[in-house]
Amino acid sequence: MKREKEKTCHIVGAADFAADRFRPAEGDLVVACDAGAALLEKIGFKPDLIVGDFDSLGYVPRGDNVTVHPVRKDDPDSVLAIDEGLRRGYGRFILHGCTGGERFDHTVGSLQALAYAAGHGAFAMLFDRAYTAAVIRGGLLRFGKGAEGEISVFAYGGEARGVTETGLDYAADRVTLSPYRPVGLSNSFTGAESSISVSDGALLVVWRDTGAIPEEKKTNGEKI
Repeated sequence: MKREKEKTCHIVGAADFAADRFRPAEGDLVVACDAGAALLEKIGFKPDLIVGDFDSLGYVPRGDNVTVHPVRKDDPDSVLAIDEGLRRGYGRFILHGCTGGERFDHTVGSLQALAYAAGHGAFAMLFDRAYTAAVIRGGLLRFGKGAEGEISVFAYGGEARGVTETGLDYAADRVTLSPYRPVGLSNSFTGAESSISVSDGALLVVWRDTGAIPEEKKTNGEKI
């Protein structure tokens, strides 16, 4: 299915929600996961879809835009929401309210959800109050001028080969990163245009400048 690469699917979970970073544009799809619907209700926003088992919300909402899943299931609500966006042809995802709280395991699950989207040819970012995270597979992230603060890269799901970093404080040229040694921790933006790419494998990229939103391209030059 052809992806709508210029449009975004926003997925809203029930954890730490940075409302000031939730800025859907016209034509974007907004999917609330379980009690994420209550967070959106507080700011007066009606989602396009509501999915989940609703164990967190405490009741099953009514409406044609509600999809109910069983509590005993394999996938978390965030992945079910990504599936909804993929089925509708969206190629760009932003996860909100999917970090923090007492359930660190849910934050880890959200990072794996980014990898799930990347494995299906989409680009996904996770918006926290203090940082942004993304997973790329065989692709490139390009940041414009002016970004500042720390940025880290980690091999995700196996070795990441051909990792190249330009315009950052520490440069890298076609290196191999191991998932068992965090040598990509705590690099820094310099204010110049910068990029991070991987030719084979996956990278988890985490940066502190929440205003720095990169452009992502596949290795064949296709823009996501």
